[in-house]
Amino acid sequence: MVRRDLTLDERSRVTASKATCVLLATAAIAACSANSPRAVLSAFEDRFRYYECVPLGWAPVARGDGYYNGYSAEVDETSWWLPPTWSARMSARSLRTPDARVTYTLLNHLAAAGMIERVATGYGFAYHLTLSALPYYFDEDDYGNNPEHYSYLCYSRIVPDHVLWIQPIHRERIGQVSIESQVFRAAIQWSPGPIASWASDGFIRSHSVILPPQNIPIVMTFVNDNGVWDVNYPFDRLLPHLRFADAAAWPTDSDESDVRSQTLSRPR
Repeated sequence: MVRRDLTLDERSRVTASKATCVLLATAAIAACSANSPRAVLSAFEDRFRYYECVPLGWAPVARGDGYYNGYSAEVDETSWWLPPTWSARMSARSLRTPDARVTYTLLNHLAAAGMIERVATGYGFAYHLTLSALPYYFDEDDYGNNPEHYSYLCYSRIVPDHVLWIQPIHRERIGQVSIESQVFRAAIQWSPGPIASWASDGFIRSHSVILPPQNIPIVMTFVNDNGVWDVNYPFDRLLPHLRFADAAAWPTDSDESDVRSQTLSRPR
């Protein structure tokens, strides 16, 4: 058999054909792997990180079955050249309310644990994070679990264990959208990770909060948005509700109201 060299046009067509096959194969693999256990676990880890955290420089005040941000010692030093990641200030004058006093005591316990540097100043104390604290600092919003971007030091993480089940990819309407999309759901079993050594202090642990999600297992809905698989999660189930490790450790709205009443009734 006589071997014939391909012309330039023929080589171009062969190259284009191979490239098309590679693209089709890649697309097929991507479509098949979107609902694989590995892809589902990776999406879960991207969206949920922290579990047990300590409010840093502020106090949640319980009101009914929710809370609001009471006293805050945080200060904005972003105007500095190379500003600190986080900073706070407290003075003796600020310790007149229960939420300020619990904030002050918690900051001092964190300083004793090596997570915060406390410096005496003319007005009281200034606080900054130590280098050891930086890996535990969190003020982002992981998929709706911290919409206010409050500051925390988090001492345990959410650890996915395994995928319980995965739906086949199918088409359905999501929310108020009239057009059907490619969708599948997956249930992930997870558990809290080990506790960081600096959080062994009983006061720190009792004044912790638990970030969403709090349901185990969690069911995630994956939606194909123009070729990109994203997670559709009902935000109203995530925010704005914290779970307290010990609700009695924090001041309540009635405590704050009593202090305000006493302050207003004092003779001037």
